[in-house]
Amino acid sequence: MTKAVVGVRVNPVVGSGSMAIFSTCTSTSKFGVPILNEQLHKEFVEKIAATPCVSCMHVHVGSMGCKLELIAEGVKKTVELAQDINRTAGRKQITVLDIGGGLPANVDSEEATPTFQEYADTLREVVPELFPGVGPFERVVSEFGQAFNCKSGWIGSRVEYDKDVGEGIHLPLIHAGADVLMRTCYLSGMPKHQKRVYVYDQTGSPKSDDVCLQDIGGPLCFSGDVVAKGRMLPKISRGDYVVLRDCGANSISVFSRHCSRFAPPVYGYEVDGEDVRLTILKESERLEDILHFFGGSTTWGHKTNGF
Repeated sequence: MTKAVVGVRVNPVVGSGSMAIFSTCTSTSKFGVPILNEQLHKEFVEKIAATPCVSCMHVHVGSMGCKLELIAEGVKKTVELAQDINRTAGRKQITVLDIGGGLPANVDSEEATPTFQEYADTLREVVPELFPGVGPFERVVSEFGQAFNCKSGWIGSRVEYDKDVGEGIHLPLIHAGADVLMRTCYLSGMPKHQKRVYVYDQTGSPKSDDVCLQDIGGPLCFSGDVVAKGRMLPKISRGDYVVLRDCGANSISVFSRHCSRFAPPVYGYEVDGEDVRLTILKESERLEDILHFFGGSTTWGHKTNGF
């Protein structure tokens, strides 16, 4: 039999980062128990101290747009809350701390920054009680997602066709759009969700000439399905290949059923000199997968109670 860890998510209300929709510790956030003032702090401490089965505090300040100092401040306030609970309970009750994720990923270059070491250094400076030998915690849990995965994946697509449109814009259409890059398309005004674009010709060689203003459209039937807008890029033609970088997070994991698109296959690869070894990590969806999602043919046309 395993011993479960029971925890409570708190909102230390440290404020918003540069992207409000990804900030989870504002005063109006739907996440966690909000510790808005000293009175609520006191009441929360007393309730948890009187509930000995609770041994964990959980906090997650936000993700993209949150600086290390803001995340660390949220962890600090949660640690202080845990210490107050332990003092009030007269025992070492809160022994597990879940600090969430939130470490942002740099999408402006190949550099992986900020680093985990920089985050650890910030935490050690702001909240040393988090670390062994200083605080009460027997275990500290993290939930990093984007920082781990963002730079580990890219999306590649052959160009289906291209055309010239108004305002001097050249418009190629590719097979990846808001179905697999939902945040890129729906949050087109947020630079942190836009992807770096690389262009290759039909032989796989990088293109660099004939740079012009371009929008890159996807396959879905709405005008917002644009994965790159207003970019100065080598002119993209039918049969070329477009590669979008930093797609290891928030792409296939938030895939959209718009237009009943098939989720694409996912490959892992290893490079050894000129030898490239591919491994299928996820098969492409099939027609039966789409039918199953919508209930399958066995439910279509079925009549119930005369309807």
